[in-house]
Amino acid sequence: AIIVADGVGGAAAGEVASQIAIETVEQSFDPTAILPADMLADIIRKADDAINRHVDTAPETMGMGTTIVVAWLRDRQAYVAWCGDSRCYVLNKHGLIQLSKDHSYVQELVDRGVLDPKQMHEHPLSNIITRCLGDTYNQANPETRIYQLGTGDTIMLCSDGLSSLCSDHDIQETMDTGNTLQLCIKCCHV
Repeated sequence: AIIVADGVGGAAAGEVASQIAIETVEQSFDPTAILPADMLADIIRKADDAINRHVDTAPETMGMGTTIVVAWLRDRQAYVAWCGDSRCYVLNKHGLIQLSKDHSYVQELVDRGVLDPKQMHEHPLSNIITRCLGDTYNQANPETRIYQLGTGDTIMLCSDGLSSLCSDHDIQETMDTGNTLQLCIKCCHV
């Protein structure tokens, strides 16, 4: 499985929440799972519980949280689970396809037809997420997706640190070149 966890809460220890989430996925992952997507969603809920237990023992971390996306490639399938605005993409012969769907205020506006998807990046509230791990008022509610992989498909996970700064076109162009990390970093420098 591959994982991206992006801490929220800044001074409230978002990096701690991300670390707890990653460790929970690593410890709970079962490569023999019969229902992979369900297992990933359950693990995300376990990570949420672990973060909230940590806050109970360390009150100074109240407000910490993390977004998460997990992908497991098995038997020509990509099993994806996420909570928040960290994303999973696939690049294939059809282009760059976003497999996850942001849990964000602006995504809700797009879904209701109030906002054009092309305006998501420029919206003043584009950083507002509606789901995450560590939310003391709402239990994590991850979504899952199963995607049939084709020959040559490339899966990429990222946080909003990439997707909010680079357009899907820029991400695809960078991935198409085959030069990985250095070009991705160059793509995102504003």
